[in-house]
Amino acid sequence: MSDVGGNLISSQGNEFENNVGGFVDSDPCSQGLTDVLLKSLRSPDVDVARVSVCSKDPKKLVGGEELGVGFVEVFIIVPIKRDEPLIRPYGSYQFIGDVVAQSIAWPSSFVEPV
Repeated sequence: MSDVGGNLISSQGNEFENNVGGFVDSDPCSQGLTDVLLKSLRSPDVDVARVSVCSKDPKKLVGGEELGVGFVEVFIIVPIKRDEPLIRPYGSYQFIGDVVAQSIAWPSSFVEPV
């Protein structure tokens, strides 16, 4: 168990459990998909996280909501700018630093190859 971004995270195989809200998420990118950088929505020249792209399927549920057109599901590997607001907050998760080792939706136009 480790403390990541103020949240206790335990990992077992490819599963990550956040003990703060009972949120459980399997690593959807365990198949070795593409690593990319997320760009800031406020300052597109600023990198906010290194991530793996998990899905581009607009029907895929991410955080209980369909991904939608123009979005990708990404798995946060390394947060760079922890205070970057999420475009879609998930419960108590409001910032990039809150969602380390979890998947989120991000606009595909703000994703750049490494």
